[in-house]
Amino acid sequence: MLIMKYFQKFKFIVATFLLITFIISIFTFDSNLRRSTIVKLIEAYDHYNFLIIRVDIRNRNFASASKKILNYINFSQKVSKGKNKMMQGIYDITELASRKTYTQEEFNQMEKVYIAINDITDDIYMNQIWLARSLADNDIKQSILHLKKALNLSRSNEEAYREIIRIYFTYNKNKNLLNKYCKDYFKEMQGSLKNLDTKSFYEGNYTFSIILNDIYELAYIKNLEELENYVNYQIYFEDLKSIKKISLVHNFFSGSEISIKNIIIKNKKSNLIEIKSLNHDSFSSYILDQSNNDEIIFISVGDLDQIINFYFEKKYDEVEKISFDIKLKKLPLTNNLICSKLNEN
Repeated sequence: MLIMKYFQKFKFIVATFLLITFIISIFTFDSNLRRSTIVKLIEAYDHYNFLIIRVDIRNRNFASASKKILNYINFSQKVSKGKNKMMQGIYDITELASRKTYTQEEFNQMEKVYIAINDITDDIYMNQIWLARSLADNDIKQSILHLKKALNLSRSNEEAYREIIRIYFTYNKNKNLLNKYCKDYFKEMQGSLKNLDTKSFYEGNYTFSIILNDIYELAYIKNLEELENYVNYQIYFEDLKSIKKISLVHNFFSGSEISIKNIIIKNKKSNLIEIKSLNHDSFSSYILDQSNNDEIIFISVGDLDQIINFYFEKKYDEVEKISFDIKLKKLPLTNNLICSKLNEN
């Protein structure tokens, strides 16, 4: 009986050894399986961290959330140094936490996370904003430095300017930086760095496309040429078109006015579309003003792709060209009094 027990134990050890050897051999020679397994393990770890950290965020326990995100970051750097595949998951949970932080104390509790991310990569626009906010109460010079880095990454997005205004009101600091809001914000079109991945079809906040009759596979893409003034855009067709509906697809700046007028459909004659007889709707924009028969004004409220649809009363056949005027105007982030006072000094 004793011999049988030892024999059974020996068989178990040998079987375990062979199994481990077999698994190692498979992973050694099958690179696709090895890669797939690693990816799935990373995805599972990302999901696990998202779930447990989200509980802290819901409970507004940012001190605990910060520690867990730092552990997440440290583990990711042991797997692979620098901006690796886990960085997107780290950014996503940091973004979720940062959207829920309101007070300076809460931003201070998250400060080490922002520093750790910045040490890995300093080209994430929003992390520069969060880091600037967390440093504002005890190191205003560093805070302003990170805001300048954010502006170098994207001069058009509003978050850096909002923090510049907040610092000015809270600490009465840096009129030169405030001047960037007063002079640059309303004219800048460069850059759109909301996230690590690309959530929009377009690169930046200055590209739009025209879609005919819901055929989204065929997009006529245009670049916004300037802000503040009407610009005429024309689209020529290689083949004559029949048009009943036109859609404007864009991701213009959140908090901006989109004014449209002079819609002309050119076939055998030039057909100027009357705005008052034009039906229209939008998936996410809002109509600000339609009292003027010559133009219609929408408000853009998001950063992702938005669609404005125009429905014509009749179908236009043999269309060779369409043209229209668009004006994009950024809305102010604060009252104009601070800029007028700034210009007085």
